[in-house]
Amino acid sequence: MLVIASLALFSCEGPMGPQGPQGVPGEGMFWKYYTYTVKSQDWKLATTEDGLNTYYWYEFQNEDITDDLYLNGYVLGYLV
Repeated sequence: MLVIASLALFSCEGPMGPQGPQGVPGEGMFWKYYTYTVKSQDWKLATTEDGLNTYYWYEFQNEDITDDLYLNGYVLGYLV
């Protein structure tokens, strides 16, 4: 409640100032997209250790998927 009241009482007034200088490019966001086509015969059948569940899997080989990306990044896969 105090935060809302302080924002209402101390909001900015007057015209907006000029645009500031361009900053130094930051590190962080880095995007790459890859499209893979996996044929039905390439999928491998696997079973859980208890033998109750089976599933298909395929392993993609890509040099850009490093340990750093695996630990600190984000890899998404979609089945279409």
